[in-house]
Amino acid sequence: MLAIHYLLFREYIRQEKMQRKRLRDLEKIVQIEIKRSSTLLHTNLSLAELKSKTQEKLDLIKLQLEALRAQQKK
Repeated sequence: MLAIHYLLFREYIRQEKMQRKRLRDLEKIVQIEIKRSSTLLHTNLSLAELKSKTQEKLDLIKLQLEALRAQQKK
């Protein structure tokens, strides 16, 4: 009976260690995903800012072209 209890306790300890390792691995995966998502967010924000600035420059060029055309018609 004592041997069965010893084996059960030993198996419980082994399972507990495996569960802790799984949890640590899962936590690492979550941290990696958080960093990846953060990087993607910053990249998207940078791209949106670049798009906005480029659009402003294009609008300015269009206005300058319209002004030049208007001057040429005169």
